[in-house]
Amino acid sequence: MEGDKTMITPPDASRVIEGLRDTGYTFQTAISDIVDNSIDHGKAKNINVIIEMDYEGDIFVAIADDGCGMNEMGLVNAMTYGSMTLADPANLGKFGLGLKTASTAFCRKISLISRSKKKDPLKKFSWDLDHIKEVNDWDLLDNEEPDDKELDIFNNMTKKTGTLVVWRNVDRAIRLYDQPGGHYAQEALKRLIEKTKFHFGLTYQKYLDVSYKDMPQINLNINGGSISPWDPLCLEEDSTESLAKETKKVGTQDDGEILGKFSVHAVAIPDKFSYSSEVARKNAKISNDMQGFYVYRLGRLIHHGSWLGLYSREPHLSLCRVSLSFDHKLDEAFQIDIKKSRILLNESLIKYLKTFLTSPRRAADAISRKGSRLRSDQVGDAHKRSRKLISGKEKGVTKSSIDNVDVDGGKATITNPGGQSEIKIKIFDSRNPEDLFIKTVENLDDGLLWEPAITNTKKTVLLNIGHTFYNRVYLPNHKDGVVMQGIDSLLWALCDAELSSINESSLRYFKELRYEVSRILRQLIEELPETE
Repeated sequence: MEGDKTMITPPDASRVIEGLRDTGYTFQTAISDIVDNSIDHGKAKNINVIIEMDYEGDIFVAIADDGCGMNEMGLVNAMTYGSMTLADPANLGKFGLGLKTASTAFCRKISLISRSKKKDPLKKFSWDLDHIKEVNDWDLLDNEEPDDKELDIFNNMTKKTGTLVVWRNVDRAIRLYDQPGGHYAQEALKRLIEKTKFHFGLTYQKYLDVSYKDMPQINLNINGGSISPWDPLCLEEDSTESLAKETKKVGTQDDGEILGKFSVHAVAIPDKFSYSSEVARKNAKISNDMQGFYVYRLGRLIHHGSWLGLYSREPHLSLCRVSLSFDHKLDEAFQIDIKKSRILLNESLIKYLKTFLTSPRRAADAISRKGSRLRSDQVGDAHKRSRKLISGKEKGVTKSSIDNVDVDGGKATITNPGGQSEIKIKIFDSRNPEDLFIKTVENLDDGLLWEPAITNTKKTVLLNIGHTFYNRVYLPNHKDGVVMQGIDSLLWALCDAELSSINESSLRYFKELRYEVSRILRQLIEELPETE
């Protein structure tokens, strides 16, 4: 309106920059944001990442590329928070913040060094958070010369054009458990580097794999060692089963033009006994945490290892992996976040994906269960001696009794030191001795390892052979009678103790306890080496 006054209110420099340190980056996603810039702007063919620590514990990180480089104007734009919009929207970068926010998430000083012509001198610009805090202004440092170390890295990477990003005063990469630069700090840094190598191989798989002819090809190194592509779908394995594949068009614009399209490919990777080699089996990284969606934007992985909120992880779906690929045209439809590591699905996408995945999930579940049955059949009745042991000791140790068993209704009366209660419980009327005391089943609700049940008034442990604990602890030790009887006795004792303490109000608490123990065991056991 006429006469209205406006006021420009620039944000507080120090508070904003310090606040942007906590945008949720991991070390791996932060480094990848810098690599994205090398691929996008520099059109680099070779990218080298250096991560090292000196004897005083100071961590140094550098990302160098042999791309086309930047002139002074380009450098200033790249270092500006909310840099100018890119001419080409089909870039890995999106918001003009990644270089700065990703870097300062882990360091207090970021320097950008580059040149776009061979004969031009190198130019260097830096954001120094300690300097910003002191002057409390958006003061981009432009009066520094590249030091000897920076010059060596740049010249070793390229003799012509290129770009170098340097992190100094790295204060958030690792936690220090002893003196800076000490043994534990060095070991923590080694683990960080190994994790970053795997992240690169997964994230840039299609950029590193020459078989993807339609993708820009790069060579990516960490500390001089080249990164190999890692294919989560194991497509080179003959035993990998393609379950469903489809390309879907999304929406229309006002002029009737299709807004964009995405592709979905669901597979069941081989179980651990069906790989072409031991190396291939280990590389597949079969685990609960690796099932679900692998989401690619412009061929670059942005999210993996979940069902995007559509489903929970289930042990029998550890072989099921789904590739979901789209380009920049669908950024808004998938609601890409600033870190390019998360997407949100609208209701129509949720409905489509659930329909698409119904058959593949069922097929993958059947494949996994078939493998469990075969492996369990190979060990025979490994619980026979345990049943005999428990049968001989049962009356002398139990503090509860079972009455009024209703097989059809799944109810029984439990009498224990706390009184008498009617509870819902799984009940079996069977003459099969393998159903007494220790009964193996292919799955239990919520991925439980065990659950109390009743067979002919006898307290029975239902043992989930699909649980990681069974496959990695029980099966390798099926010939060791002491181990088998020990674990079986422990689980039966837990069931007896539950039934000796249970009442109608405590049913939920006991189930939650079994769920938590089963979950924790699954995670702990996955860290152990697999036993053939």
